[in-house]
Amino acid sequence: DKSFCLVCRCEPWHQGMRCEQYRAEHGDVEAADKTFVEFAAQQKLKQCPQCKFWVQKTDGCDAMHCRCNLVFCYVCGGLLKAKGSVKQCTCGHQRHQELAVHEAAPHNHNLPGGAVAVGHGGGFAAQAMRMAAAMGWAPAGFAANVQPRRGGHRRDRRRGGR
Repeated sequence: DKSFCLVCRCEPWHQGMRCEQYRAEHGDVEAADKTFVEFAAQQKLKQCPQCKFWVQKTDGCDAMHCRCNLVFCYVCGGLLKAKGSVKQCTCGHQRHQELAVHEAAPHNHNLPGGAVAVGHGGGFAAQAMRMAAAMGWAPAGFAANVQPRRGGHRRDRRRGGR
């Protein structure tokens, strides 16, 4: 039975203990790194370039809207939006055009007004947990309190902190 902290990649998940506390008591856990890298690759998890939170794309466009309010490309990890302007990632002009259309949509989920989206499509947390259960793993650290929102996107209802 495997479980991981998706913040510090420790195995096992350190329930009720902050990452810093766990590392102080148990040292840096490097043996779990290889196993976690295999898990992340298999589940197609990507890290936000800014806050390092793990996200998974289930469907939709490649513009990932992290809980830290950074918008990045799921394919190359390039920054896509900062200070109200759309930037071009390294994936090429086609993706940049798609992002510009996406950002101009009337139900733009990047508009101010609350929490930020974790990823696109339905069931991110539920799907991740189902996949983990099917593999006999119980990953922790996923945004378990993600709720549906207008436009089919999901958002993280937490405000600040981890």
